[in-house]
Amino acid sequence: MRMNCIELFALKSLEMKDQLAFVSPNGPTYTFTDLRERVIRAQSSLIDKNFKAGDSVLIATEPTVDLYAIILAVLGLGGSIVLVEPWMPIKRISEVIKIVNPKIFISSMVGNLWGLRVPEIRQIPHWIRPGTLLSGKNSQLILESIDEKNPGIITFTSGTSGTPKGVVREQGYLLRQFEVLKKSLHFDAFSGSDLCIFANWTLLNLAQGKPTVFFPTNWSKKNFQWLEGASKIYNIETMTAGPAFMKAMNAEITLSNIKDIHIGGALTPCSQFQELFNTYKDTQIMHVYGSSEVEPVCIVDARVSVKKSLDKNYFHALHLGNPIPEIQSENKSNGMWVTGPHVCPFYLNNKKENELNKYLDSKGQIWHFMGDRIAVDNESKDWWYEGRSQLHAEDFQLEQKIYKFLNHDLSFIHRTLNNELVLLGENLKDKASTLQKTFPEISKVAETKIIKDKRHRARIDRLASGGKKINR
Repeated sequence: MRMNCIELFALKSLEMKDQLAFVSPNGPTYTFTDLRERVIRAQSSLIDKNFKAGDSVLIATEPTVDLYAIILAVLGLGGSIVLVEPWMPIKRISEVIKIVNPKIFISSMVGNLWGLRVPEIRQIPHWIRPGTLLSGKNSQLILESIDEKNPGIITFTSGTSGTPKGVVREQGYLLRQFEVLKKSLHFDAFSGSDLCIFANWTLLNLAQGKPTVFFPTNWSKKNFQWLEGASKIYNIETMTAGPAFMKAMNAEITLSNIKDIHIGGALTPCSQFQELFNTYKDTQIMHVYGSSEVEPVCIVDARVSVKKSLDKNYFHALHLGNPIPEIQSENKSNGMWVTGPHVCPFYLNNKKENELNKYLDSKGQIWHFMGDRIAVDNESKDWWYEGRSQLHAEDFQLEQKIYKFLNHDLSFIHRTLNNELVLLGENLKDKASTLQKTFPEISKVAETKIIKDKRHRARIDRLASGGKKINR
């Protein structure tokens, strides 16, 4: 099948015209017509550089309206966008560049400095600033007809093994993912703006003609104050975010018009959800379970999840509800496997990660390993989260008891090579003897600074937080 995934945007940009498409703190507003014109100019500049279908660009710039114009321009020409986590080790980034061989490097000043550190990036033929790319002539929007298997967006992240995992979102996949997300999240039921925290969510909004109020990675008081006013001006009705952002926002402001909130990306304490319920008494709040390779897998009313989790005396909301209709699952001994139309294809040029996390069945369906231990209730078929597959099940359950005892989750259990349990965390020194008396399974309590992941700022990075130092 031949197609182009930005056709949805092309149609909506003509339909919505002068309606809001994108705005971010203290910046100008952009209509769908403004964005469409930017896409056309970017395509003109790319063509001047002999860019054609099948070529790829490496992008290192902030998530502004220009970034989305460039992404849409490249996809419309049948090219591929390559995104790399900037904190990935230089050696790994070099491996990535060798795999995808980008024709163009699009970056800001900061991106240029980052690129100069990597020899392979320095070899990319064309380096272009977003502003320069968007200065092309204004003609007409191009939609190249390409095979649906053509790579659209390739995102490289560091896997647990340390090797870069290239998550490939093909053009056809992007359309299928859009349909599943639209159906599952019911965003089209609300005509107001969407508060966007995750950069990829903006593409979902643009495809359905929904205004995006984008919130940057700088969670400053100033930006939250801007957001409070923007909530009324742009009628923010929906949002999807991680628990860390939700906690930070709830401490600063209240969104007066919000009607629908989705929280996912990491474990959320029941108490944090309860604070949210108190603030947004009439708002629909949903708990989302999934991964970057398959989002979503389960969606459940957060109030139901919290109640059921508290009934089992859990600290976190571990009740996940049922998988969405599009998901098929198989709970194997090593953890949960799923398949569906929005499961990403095999990783790019990574045999080891593909053998560990993917397989193709006799029907041609790609199955993905979630890396999580899931318990499935025999009667209700409800899913319950029981920790990452590489961790011991009993250690995860013990952590839940410790979190209830401490009334916070700034700690974790590390199992040494001698199979001894060490509790690492913050503010534990004065409680060490009490903890060991209450939980005799623990052989040692050690004070350490808890470091969270860079993306969601909610998951504990166990290795960086001291787990790799204690191995005996």
